[in-house]
Amino acid sequence: MRLGLVGTGPQAQRYLLPKNGGAHIVSQVPGRIGPAEYQDWLQGVDGVIIATHPDGHRWLALDALYEGKAVLCEKPLCLNLEDCEEVLEAAASRGPFDVAHTHLWSAHFRPRKDAGVARAAYHVNDRSYSPWLDWGPHLLAMMVHCYPYASAAELLERVEVSKVPEDQPRGVFAGGHDWSYDSLPKQERKTPMWLMVESFVRGLTHSTNFNRRVYRALFAQENHATR
Repeated sequence: MRLGLVGTGPQAQRYLLPKNGGAHIVSQVPGRIGPAEYQDWLQGVDGVIIATHPDGHRWLALDALYEGKAVLCEKPLCLNLEDCEEVLEAAASRGPFDVAHTHLWSAHFRPRKDAGVARAAYHVNDRSYSPWLDWGPHLLAMMVHCYPYASAAELLERVEVSKVPEDQPRGVFAGGHDWSYDSLPKQERKTPMWLMVESFVRGLTHSTNFNRRVYRALFAQENHATR
């Protein structure tokens, strides 16, 4: 699958690294792009990785899906539930489609019934959306794996996003196990991002229902963002 990369920021640049699956990327959108230029650019790829600010995820994902392209979208999928539902509805009859809940591919993540509480520690920064929208999707995706029949309220009881001082490590933690990228052995070539991209290229994606449960739970907690 020939992948195109939408985005030029630090997170987008990580996808270009060979250790993260960059060999699959044949084209990158050079900065901001309008709908007409985007549709022209889409003709040269089979699928896209969307790694822009979340306020652009909705239209970028929908346009790609309507053009018959596979879509891997960075989290959070969108900044409100209405937009998430619209994208997921479009993806249900198209695809492959998935959201980059990268920690699901961490060597330290093992879905299990005794998962306990998953925690994210964050530093105060200048994000234009909340830490819950940044870290919550990772935690809730883990919990949906561990508790596939839990309600949104039950899932939320098992996640915690909290602030820590700048001199303390941030990342995703659960039950004493660090699920952050930095915890991988230095010699480990198959990073979580590499495993995620390889799975996507092979068409091994999470179901629409899986992602819908993640975002319905997320916006039961974090429902202030608007389009």
